[in-house]
Amino acid sequence: MNSPDCEFSRREFLTTATAIGLTSTLGRQTFLSAEQQPAEIEIIDTNVSLFHWPFRRLPLDDTQTLVKKLQALGIKLAWAGSYEGILHRDISAVNQRLTDECRRYSELVPIGSINPTLPDWESDLQQCQHNHQMPGIRLHPNYHGYTLTDPRLQALLTQATTAGLFVQLAVSLEDVRTQHQSLQVPDVDLAPLPELATKIPGLRLQLLNAKLRPDLLNKLSQTPGIYFDTARVESTDGVPALMERLPAGRVLFGSHAPFLIPEAALVRVYESSILENADLKSVLTDNATQFISASKARQKHPARVRVKTHDSTKSTPPRLSAGLPDSEVLENYRIWDSYFTPAHSHPGRDGSTSLIAEIERAMPAIKTGRFEKLCYFPHVGIGTTTDRELEQKLK
Repeated sequence: MNSPDCEFSRREFLTTATAIGLTSTLGRQTFLSAEQQPAEIEIIDTNVSLFHWPFRRLPLDDTQTLVKKLQALGIKLAWAGSYEGILHRDISAVNQRLTDECRRYSELVPIGSINPTLPDWESDLQQCQHNHQMPGIRLHPNYHGYTLTDPRLQALLTQATTAGLFVQLAVSLEDVRTQHQSLQVPDVDLAPLPELATKIPGLRLQLLNAKLRPDLLNKLSQTPGIYFDTARVESTDGVPALMERLPAGRVLFGSHAPFLIPEAALVRVYESSILENADLKSVLTDNATQFISASKARQKHPARVRVKTHDSTKSTPPRLSAGLPDSEVLENYRIWDSYFTPAHSHPGRDGSTSLIAEIERAMPAIKTGRFEKLCYFPHVGIGTTTDRELEQKLK
């Protein structure tokens, strides 16, 4: 129970932190004079998402509506990922739209999406750090088709940690029982995580929407750098029980809004009769502040993320021609040429020899242009070549 010498009472804490919104939700009527008001509590929600959930509309999926709800509940800051990052393949554009949207609201902190199965994810990571000034990134292994044993994930976590970025890993987004029949996505298997985390000193990884078995929770509690949110914690005593099993500072408030209504997560935290006010404040504010502060401190003098490029072994990038932008600008582009057809007038008598030779000769230009993919069409058919023997063969 609460000790009598707490700095301020639970009732005062509740009234101050949630202003009018949550107080009316809980049906409490508490009013304090100006002299009685304690210092303002700035709740931090570490788990919200912007834009539209792919499978149905949500009541709070409009950013302005969501922000107004968070404000009414006393949430001063929200770490926002993007639902577009789940299924979109152009992650660079996803993160740009997220950044632009968050700039409209001082309450939102953009958390970029990264998919290590896509080409040039290193560039996406660098953009999150340098271009968008994001403190962290959010991963969706189950939707992006990789496991925690994938070596690309270890490479990503290592580079993110070196860059001073924290990592959020969404264990689940939707209960498997209500998922669309054409896209059944199980929760991320976290069994390999303790071993993986020990390979990356300094890693700060927060698990979102996790509902863990006791044995795995015990292993993760002994693994430095693993943090949790409160979105899928059940019952009013669930948060104190989670905090009791973890080292101090490892539980951060997260609502999973707008997929879940944020009031539910706040009620579960506030209505616990076990947490001391100091513990309550640590979950709602202090732990998240310390978690994100480490990113800000490390990014003052970050180690630059090395982006793999074809000319990375050279001391200076090659001089570009044909009106292409500077190399630094070009590296931020994703260029796909869908109509690459060298030697289409005569691909060779076997239909490919000359074509392959032309592609090989074109490789320097392809590397310079940093083309991500080439989809070529030979265009071989009757009347398309000047080779009489080949024309007869095609007939």
